Amino acid sequence: MDLLDNIIFNPSKLVISIGEIDAGWMDITLTTNTKSIDYMVSYVCDPVNDLLINFSKLITGHPIEVNPFLKLDNLFHVIHDCEGQLITRVIIKENDKLKILIWENQYDVLDWIRLGFSAKEIYFYEEIPNINDCLIFAIDSSISDFAQTLVNCIQQLKNKEEFLIYKESWGYEFDEDAFKKIESYLEK
Repeated sequence: MDLLDNIIFNPSKLVISIGEIDAGWMDITLTTNTKSIDYMVSYVCDPVNDLLINFSKLITGHPIEVNPFLKLDNLFHVIHDCEGQLITRVIIKENDKLKILIWENQYDVLDWIRLGFSAKEIYFYEEIPNINDCLIFAIDSSISDFAQTLVNCIQQLKNKEEFLIYKESWGYEFDEDAFKKIESYLEK
């Protein structure tokens, strides 16, 4: 994971806020103590539920599938398809801390994960990338802070009238089991 050595991680708490929900789209705002980004995602990619499920696996020690041939127990990624824009999150667990990386329109992240963020492995196939290219956030966080962020986000979303209408129309549900695992983690 030597490519990650070139990134400066800022200790910060990430806040995920859900804005307007309409016609299959959801506004999301990511905020830290130094910056904020707004974007709109399609429900098709279901980014919030993917984040919830994968994070619950991470904190309970279950392997997370990167692709059909690769499962990891300390890392996951979530891609937010914004139709014309791509937001990719990578969450890496190191002991009781998290490294949260968020890129905009960076299409090589899955290759970097597959090759273990190793410059040597990547160089075997291609030129060593500038991993800071298109990087929006590089955050050091505690697991409990991020768990609380997700719980707050889901609770906020469940109480939005637009979400309740969407849920009723389409039968949409969050993974309650994953949500409960995260809540249980916070109760420890």
